[in-house]
Amino acid sequence: MRFNRSLTAACLQLVEQISKLKLLLKAKEDQLSELMIEQQALEAQHSNCEQEIEAMITPSSDNTEESETDTFKSLLRHSWQLKQAIDKCHTSALRLRQQITRLEKRIEAALILKANALKALKLKGGDPRLQNGLDVMLAKNQLLLGQYD
Repeated sequence: MRFNRSLTAACLQLVEQISKLKLLLKAKEDQLSELMIEQQALEAQHSNCEQEIEAMITPSSDNTEESETDTFKSLLRHSWQLKQAIDKCHTSALRLRQQITRLEKRIEAALILKANALKALKLKGGDPRLQNGLDVMLAKNQLLLGQYD
């Protein structure tokens, strides 16, 4: 009987963690979506900047005036800054995708374990390894939730 109580408590805690993991997953997916929109905007700005630089260095242009040289340098600097921002967005997107994948796998594993625990409760028995598995999953989930808070 004691086993069933602790199994029930662990199941309830797992259900609570699963809902938190799902909310966290949704937040990460929203972050990724926003980041991709930002990256597209930066890429469009970078493309426009590159076109302006190309126009300034065409043979028909005369870049002898100092103001044009300053403009050219400014455009090059701006292009470089945009490229850095794009690279930063790309790196952040990769990290977010890894976090999303990790969360998806954890949710899937937690749902399977929850189903097994509920099945054991229905049968009014179970293997102590199931309780150990639940305890480990609960601890891992808590650590994962703590990482992303």
